[in-house]
Amino acid sequence: MPEITDLRAGDPVEVEDYRLVGRLGPGVYLARSPADEQVLVRLLPADLAAGP
Repeated sequence: MPEITDLRAGDPVEVEDYRLVGRLGPGVYLARSPADEQVLVRLLPADLAAGP
């Protein structure tokens, strides 16, 4: 399992209703759901996230 590190400057602190609490790797975060469950959130690079 990857090491969980603190969020870095420039990292988001929330994505929708998920509160990011740690960093697992580039674009991969440990988060808490609205139900306070531990979840993984992966953010796509901006050039991939945009639709056609």
